[in-house]
Amino acid sequence: MPVSDEDDRLMRCFASVFSSAAGDEIRTSQFEAISGWDSLKGVMLLAVLDEEFGIQMDVPELLELGSFAAVKEYLSKQGMLARVKE
Repeated sequence: MPVSDEDDRLMRCFASVFSSAAGDEIRTSQFEAISGWDSLKGVMLLAVLDEEFGIQMDVPELLELGSFAAVKEYLSKQGMLARVKE
């Protein structure tokens, strides 16, 4: 499956927070299942996403999304990522 530049950009955000987690783990897991996940990592992820994409949400909203795929879909719906055919 091809990976877009936007997907890579989002993955870099996640990888900067979860440096010990494998890419496949990040892409396919719920937040709580990612190695090293805790509430501080959630705050850090939110800060990185805000800096990279300018999203304005709080931690409970991020946690409600719950996964890389859901964050990607949210960003796409907000027009912050180009939609990618998979």
